[in-house]
Amino acid sequence: MPNTPQAENPKRIVAFLYPNLCLFEFSCVAEVFGLDRPELGRKIYEFVTASLDNQAVTTQFGGVQHPTIRLEDITGNDTLLLPGWDNIHNKVSKTLLAFLVTFNEAGGRIVTICSGAYPVACSGLLDGKALSTHWRYAALFKAQFPAISICADQLYVDCGDIITSAGSAAGLDVCLHVIRKDYGSKIANIVARRLVIPPLREGNQAQFIESPVAKRENNAIAPILDYLYQNLALSSSISELAQRANMSERSFIRKFKSATGLPPKAWLISQRMSVALQLLETTTLSIDAIAQQLGFESTTAFRHHFREKFKTTPTAFREKFQLRSA
Repeated sequence: MPNTPQAENPKRIVAFLYPNLCLFEFSCVAEVFGLDRPELGRKIYEFVTASLDNQAVTTQFGGVQHPTIRLEDITGNDTLLLPGWDNIHNKVSKTLLAFLVTFNEAGGRIVTICSGAYPVACSGLLDGKALSTHWRYAALFKAQFPAISICADQLYVDCGDIITSAGSAAGLDVCLHVIRKDYGSKIANIVARRLVIPPLREGNQAQFIESPVAKRENNAIAPILDYLYQNLALSSSISELAQRANMSERSFIRKFKSATGLPPKAWLISQRMSVALQLLETTTLSIDAIAQQLGFESTTAFRHHFREKFKTTPTAFREKFQLRSA
């Protein structure tokens, strides 16, 4: 019988348990990869846990978490996910460092959330590469790991076999990124919808560093967002949108950015790019047709924005997705 997508074996995600386990980060991972998703029609991930000594660990606030597999059962076909780390000022076990190197060299993919990047950085696996972690750790990482480029303004950094992400909530972003890499945007969007979060969150850590939390004014902007969602191909001017919202242009721009984190034009381009991913993956439309359907003034402009956002071309992305599907 031919191999069908429904018969594809689920990929295994191994959440690494460590003493004083960060519960929020771990819960994000368990929520994304551990729940059954009947809406997909098949199981796409097997979620398991492991600890360094194969023993239960304490968690934050006095709980206990038991591993479900032994460390030696982890293979190079797995994804090892480190949901945070206990203390980046403590020395990392040589046993763990050796395991990370051996696992990665065997083909294993490593994903980290927040301070979970610390043991991976200590292992030397990221030397000459880049990582993301919580902005409050950026200075310490830069001082301790001069061979690593610390991206304090990125929600996550994908180096292929190692993916690191920023503070706690960015764990959801990187988990969706993993799904998108493994199964494409359509499935990632379905999971995001169930989680009630954006499938591709915009912005970066810079907006959270040493700045007050802005009062969100979504109620005033929500009708405009709905309108733009339904009319992504339209080229509405700021003046037209402000008039539709019954605001001055200045107030409209301020409230729009407060609600979305982006100016109107940048937000619109971002939404078009998200739709472009789905069209490239799920249709045979030409690049020219997609550019026209999304309202870009030219295919050249579409290609420019696509490369700027995804660091690849629409054609290369489609070819990669087709190979992954095959």
